[in-house]
Amino acid sequence: MPKGPKNFKEKTLNNYGLKTDMMISQMPVFMEEYKNFMSNTVADSSLYAYTRDIKDFFIYLTQDSEKKIKDISLDDIAKLRAKDISNYLVYVKRHQHKDEIVTNADVTLRRILSSIKSLFSTLYNIDLIPSNESTKVKAPALKEHEIIKMDEDGREKFLRKVKYGSGLSKKQQEYHKRYGIRDFTIISLMLSTGIRISECVGLNMEDVDFKNHAIKIIRKGGNFANVYFSDKVEELLSYYMEYRRDIEPNIACDDLDKKALFLSSQRKRYTIRGIEYMVKKYAKSSEEFAKITPHKFRSTFGTLLYNKTKDLYAVSNALGHKSIEVAHKHYVNAGDRLQDIRNMI
Repeated sequence: MPKGPKNFKEKTLNNYGLKTDMMISQMPVFMEEYKNFMSNTVADSSLYAYTRDIKDFFIYLTQDSEKKIKDISLDDIAKLRAKDISNYLVYVKRHQHKDEIVTNADVTLRRILSSIKSLFSTLYNIDLIPSNESTKVKAPALKEHEIIKMDEDGREKFLRKVKYGSGLSKKQQEYHKRYGIRDFTIISLMLSTGIRISECVGLNMEDVDFKNHAIKIIRKGGNFANVYFSDKVEELLSYYMEYRRDIEPNIACDDLDKKALFLSSQRKRYTIRGIEYMVKKYAKSSEEFAKITPHKFRSTFGTLLYNKTKDLYAVSNALGHKSIEVAHKHYVNAGDRLQDIRNMI
């Protein structure tokens, strides 16, 4: 009898694998070779995203013919030129779908081109096509955007808004009476630890270690890590756990999701989209926080931690970055650093 997934991360990866296999079954036979080759180099979640983008590309290639995407041959791919790929990116950037105009940002175009390049390079590397035309296509340049984050006063103000539900509609206020403690705990935890939203939804009740003041999470690469929380958050988590123990998970939940730390109103494991929507609800209730998202909690934590410690290694470790260059790029303000050293010489 096959064993079930050991944790939420493994369950999620299994789901990505199943979704990818389902898409591959509807695509040309050479996509099986592509999947086998790519499986050794990228995560299941990445392979799923690549395959989804490639499927959309195939749909575009067949939209003016009677050919189905499953009937696309290696000869069809080999005949494509760089301009055909570039034309597709122009189409993706702005096109009409039914009665609406669909637009995509340059960052999306870069991701799609990366997926298409993975197809061409793989087929070329395993000798299924004679050349790799995708190397001639340049990705759109990205503009530098200011990283949106909250300062310490803004963070405390936002937390008060979540705690008391200020600025919400009457209907939202009623919802807040039931789920406000859950929302406040999630947002407080994310703001005080910098964990990713995927790491937050993957938490089980048993992952909270009050003795060591830590939560056990699974990082992006699948490695386990202990992330430490403050005394203030510990008190909040302790209070929330009493609330959570009184909630009986939905009967439809599997054994793993019954252990979830955070449940939705349907008493199922809270999803990434659910938390994004919840945060958006509080953020949109005030113009000051309109651009705040769960990822901005992470940049807020990283910036505040660096400002207090000036220790890039500590920030990088706390956030689970593979190198300090990422932390330096996102959390060090050159202007502030110049102010710090103005009296050193």
